[in-house]
Amino acid sequence: MNTPPLLAIAAGALLDGSLKATVGLLGAGLLTAGPLRRGSAAQRHAVWLVALLGAPLLVPLAALRGAEVALDAGPALAVWALGAGVGLTALLVDLGALRRLTERAAPDPAHPGLRFVEGLHGPLTWGMWRPVVLLPAVAKGWAPPALDAVLAHERAHIRRGDWLVHLATGVVQAVFWFHPAVWWARARVAAEAEHAADDAALAAGARPSDYAALLLSLAPASGPGLGVGGPSLGARVRAVLDRRHRSPRRAAALALCGGLSVLALPTLGAQALWTTSTEALECQPAPPPK
Repeated sequence: MNTPPLLAIAAGALLDGSLKATVGLLGAGLLTAGPLRRGSAAQRHAVWLVALLGAPLLVPLAALRGAEVALDAGPALAVWALGAGVGLTALLVDLGALRRLTERAAPDPAHPGLRFVEGLHGPLTWGMWRPVVLLPAVAKGWAPPALDAVLAHERAHIRRGDWLVHLATGVVQAVFWFHPAVWWARARVAAEAEHAADDAALAAGARPSDYAALLLSLAPASGPGLGVGGPSLGARVRAVLDRRHRSPRRAAALALCGGLSVLALPTLGAQALWTTSTEALECQPAPPPK
């Protein structure tokens, strides 16, 4: 059975874009694990985010270049669409769960945007236009330093726009659900966002030892939002307690170079498209003489 040209191009573009995205994601991994390992979490987060959000840009470039697959692409595209639909549905389910949590939360008159929820295991924040910080009801009895540190962490997520990043990377993961490197990259984006929010809490005045103890006390907390008790707990505690050997200027320069390198991938793809199109025009036979 022959695949319609449009389906063949779509499948070829998805495959070609996925292979090229792998290069950018692996490059981000090498950069953040090597030169940027002692840099700031915000810098590592930026490199991972550029690499991950740049992946979908490579698919239309491959489509314009006319990448095709030789095999019947219909069944493969149907499986891909099913997987993407499941991933997008999971995002919508998480949004519904957060909306229900917010509806049953008690607002704090003294702090707009702050709400307390009975039965919530740990703090979290969500929302773009009107972000909300949800705290467990027991947080009313927390010591002021602990509450201040938690609020500094959650408000750092809001300032950084981490909820929008969470949604955008979730869509990318749904589109590339078959790509292990995309799942890995999204996990790294989430982990570095938590590290960056931890850095903000420490910069606001939290003592590293007290903040590390707070993280351990909130270890069971997990959910669809962004919160203090999030992923990579062991690595976060180690990072909080080890604030030495960082070179912010050098790391910032490396982060800039790394981000520009990853951004160069779509540019290289466009250049390849231009070269291919030019060669195709040059190879066209001249019209027969009249």
